[in-house]
Amino acid sequence: MAPIKLYTREKSMNYFKKSKSTGFSLLELMVTVAILAIIISIAVPNYRAYGLRTNRSEGISNLLQMTQWMERQFTTFGSYNAGAMPALPVTQSPPNGAANYNIAITANAATTYTLTATPVGSQANDTCGVLTISESSLQCATILGVGTLCSNDGNAANRTQVSNCFGGR
Repeated sequence: MAPIKLYTREKSMNYFKKSKSTGFSLLELMVTVAILAIIISIAVPNYRAYGLRTNRSEGISNLLQMTQWMERQFTTFGSYNAGAMPALPVTQSPPNGAANYNIAITANAATTYTLTATPVGSQANDTCGVLTISESSLQCATILGVGTLCSNDGNAANRTQVSNCFGGR
């Protein structure tokens, strides 16, 4: 018959031995929170700027669609301000849902026009501001803190700013 093994005092004492803690210390937790705060402080403004640029690109796309529509109307009616010419088919960007831009004809004569996209809502915080385009493809942007700059400006830096606005930067 096999001998019976009994628990000895030494083995039972191992059960109560203090084991190493597996949690996080307060210092480790605070370092993690600080790193996350830094990452979020960089990511959130970049995400907001990305949203503004995306909305602006869509607004410019709708503005360009309306320039094509105006050219088709000129072909049909022989002028940009013919009485029989219908109203703009797209008056906001995006065409459906909450508007980021209101699109309108701000000046039109028989042979000239200017289409304007005015930012509304949260898009009003975009640095490019009001965007305009004319029948001669002259692009202008009302840059916050600077004023209205156009693509035919004599200053190369101003032309670059307009190009950045219409180029989605």
